[in-house]
Amino acid sequence: MAITLNSAGNGTQAFATSLTYSNTINANNNTCHFVGVSWGGNTGTTISSVTIGGNAMTAGASQGASSGTVNGAALYQRVAPGTTANAVITIGATDEIISGYVSYDGVGPTTPTTGPQVAQASGTTATLTVASAVNDLVLGMITNYNLGALTVGGVQTQRFEQENASAWSSIHGSE
Repeated sequence: MAITLNSAGNGTQAFATSLTYSNTINANNNTCHFVGVSWGGNTGTTISSVTIGGNAMTAGASQGASSGTVNGAALYQRVAPGTTANAVITIGATDEIISGYVSYDGVGPTTPTTGPQVAQASGTTATLTVASAVNDLVLGMITNYNLGALTVGGVQTQRFEQENASAWSSIHGSE
């Protein structure tokens, strides 16, 4: 079975300890739902929990915030998430939280992902080389601090983008 897009959407943003927003998920078999989370540059702030429809999501790749100008980022997943439900993200201290989501059908129900990879960079160009095989789908997420709009590479399709109210921080998801 081929991996196909189920749904995707921009989340929302808040300066708080939690963020709640609706995720649209179509009822299908072998669905895996991903929630991308970015939080402001408060060093030491961590994610306490991410749930979808009241069910815990599993942490995948994560990179902590540092130095007041580097956002933290994490990608959470849940197999068989049910249908449209609220995502609830809770962090350990008041900070900027930004989120987006994407769901795919046709994923392996026991091992939907393999080998999450993370990288951190500064400047205006971000790259990460990821090993993949034929028929693999590579999901990427990037967050930035004070860089403005981002553009995905030519072979990628952007699935979500969310900026904070002052546009100094954003999160983007692509495949």
